[in-house]
Amino acid sequence: MSSKNRPRRTTIRNIRFPNHMIEQINIALEHKGSGNFSAWVIEACRRRLSTERSGMNYIIK
Repeated sequence: MSSKNRPRRTTIRNIRFPNHMIEQINIALEHKGSGNFSAWVIEACRRRLSTERSGMNYIIK
C-alpha cells in the first residue's frame, strides 16, 4: 500500500525557539546519550498538557 493512501498520524508545524533554549535542549539531549529533538519536544508538551488540565478532557497518547 502506498504511504499516500494512509491517513496521517502527525502534522508538521514550524515553530521558532529562542537560540538559548535550543542550546539548553541540545545539552540535555547530549547528556542523555541519544536524543531526538522532536521526541523531547513532544514529551515536554505532553507534560505541560497534563499539568494544565483544568476540567477539560485532553486526549494525551
